[in-house]
Amino acid sequence: MSTWADYRRRRLLFWATLHAYLPGALLASILLRSWTGSDDAAIYVIPWIVAYGVAGWRFGYFPCPQCAKPFFIWRFFYHAWTRKCLHCELPKWVDPKY
Repeated sequence: MSTWADYRRRRLLFWATLHAYLPGALLASILLRSWTGSDDAAIYVIPWIVAYGVAGWRFGYFPCPQCAKPFFIWRFFYHAWTRKCLHCELPKWVDPKY
Protein backbone atom coordinates (compact mmCIF):
# COMPACT_ATOMS: atom_id res chain seq x y z
CA MET A 1 0.00 0.00 0.00
CA SER A 2 1.33 3.43 -0.86
CA THR A 3 1.85 6.03 1.82
CA TRP A 4 -0.77 8.32 0.32
CA ALA A 5 -3.30 5.48 0.42
CA ASP A 6 -2.50 5.18 4.14
CA TYR A 7 -3.08 8.94 4.47
CA ARG A 8 -6.48 8.63 2.76
CA ARG A 9 -7.44 5.78 5.08
CA ARG A 10 -6.41 7.75 8.18
CA ARG A 11 -8.29 10.82 6.97
CA LEU A 12 -11.40 8.76 6.20
CA LEU A 13 -11.32 7.11 9.63
CA PHE A 14 -10.95 10.51 11.33
CA TRP A 15 -13.91 12.07 9.50
CA ALA A 16 -16.05 8.93 9.80
CA THR A 17 -15.47 8.86 13.56
CA LEU A 18 -16.42 12.51 13.81
CA HIS A 19 -19.57 12.26 11.69
CA ALA A 20 -20.73 8.94 13.11
CA TYR A 21 -21.06 10.34 16.61
CA LEU A 22 -24.52 11.93 16.41
CA PRO A 23 -26.33 9.03 14.73
CA GLY A 24 -24.39 6.53 16.84
CA ALA A 25 -25.10 8.37 20.09
CA LEU A 26 -28.78 8.64 19.22
CA LEU A 27 -29.03 4.93 18.38
CA ALA A 28 -27.09 3.93 21.50
CA SER A 29 -29.30 6.17 23.63
CA ILE A 30 -32.47 4.60 22.26
CA LEU A 31 -31.12 1.07 22.65
CA LEU A 32 -29.79 1.66 26.17
CA ARG A 33 -33.06 3.19 27.28
CA SER A 34 -35.08 0.27 25.91
CA TRP A 35 -32.76 -2.44 27.26
CA THR A 36 -31.80 -1.02 30.65
CA GLY A 37 -34.17 1.87 31.33
CA SER A 38 -31.11 4.02 32.04
CA ASP A 39 -30.34 7.44 30.57
CA ASP A 40 -26.63 7.19 31.39
CA ALA A 41 -24.82 8.71 28.39
CA ALA A 42 -21.26 8.09 29.60
CA ILE A 43 -21.41 4.46 28.53
CA TYR A 44 -21.35 5.36 24.83
CA VAL A 45 -19.73 8.81 24.91
CA ILE A 46 -16.43 7.75 26.50
CA PRO A 47 -15.54 5.06 23.92
CA TRP A 48 -16.37 7.48 21.10
CA ILE A 49 -14.12 10.17 22.62
CA VAL A 50 -11.28 7.65 22.86
CA ALA A 51 -11.82 6.47 19.26
CA TYR A 52 -11.98 10.07 18.00
CA GLY A 53 -8.79 10.95 19.90
CA VAL A 54 -6.89 7.96 18.51
CA ALA A 55 -8.12 8.65 14.96
CA GLY A 56 -7.16 12.34 15.29
CA TRP A 57 -3.73 11.47 16.65
CA ARG A 58 -3.08 8.99 13.82
CA PHE A 59 -4.26 11.52 11.23
CA GLY A 60 -2.20 14.35 12.70
CA TYR A 61 0.98 12.31 13.06
CA PHE A 62 0.92 10.92 9.52
CA PRO A 63 4.61 10.40 8.61
CA CYS A 64 5.91 12.18 5.55
CA PRO A 65 6.75 9.67 2.80
CA GLN A 66 10.09 11.39 2.19
CA CYS A 67 11.50 12.43 5.58
CA ALA A 68 9.34 10.25 7.90
CA LYS A 69 8.64 13.21 10.22
CA PRO A 70 5.03 14.21 10.97
CA PHE A 71 3.68 15.78 7.77
CA PHE A 72 1.32 18.22 9.52
CA ILE A 73 3.24 19.02 12.72
CA TRP A 74 6.28 21.23 13.19
CA ARG A 75 7.44 21.70 16.78
CA PHE A 76 4.21 22.71 18.57
CA PHE A 77 2.49 23.97 15.42
CA TYR A 78 -0.21 21.87 13.79
CA HIS A 79 -1.42 22.81 10.33
CA ALA A 80 -4.06 20.36 9.07
CA TRP A 81 -4.59 22.10 5.72
CA THR A 82 -0.96 22.39 4.63
CA ARG A 83 -0.19 21.45 1.04
CA LYS A 84 3.42 20.42 1.75
CA CYS A 85 5.42 18.72 4.48
CA LEU A 86 6.36 21.17 7.20
CA HIS A 87 9.86 19.65 7.39
CA CYS A 88 11.09 18.77 3.89
CA GLU A 89 8.44 20.64 1.85
CA LEU A 90 7.35 17.56 -0.10
CA PRO A 91 4.06 18.55 -1.79
CA LYS A 92 1.01 16.56 -0.77
CA TRP A 93 0.14 13.65 -3.12
CA VAL A 94 3.63 13.60 -4.71
CA ASP A 95 5.68 10.41 -4.58
CA PRO A 96 8.94 10.91 -2.69
CA LYS A 97 12.37 10.96 -4.32
CA TYR A 98 14.50 8.32 -2.66
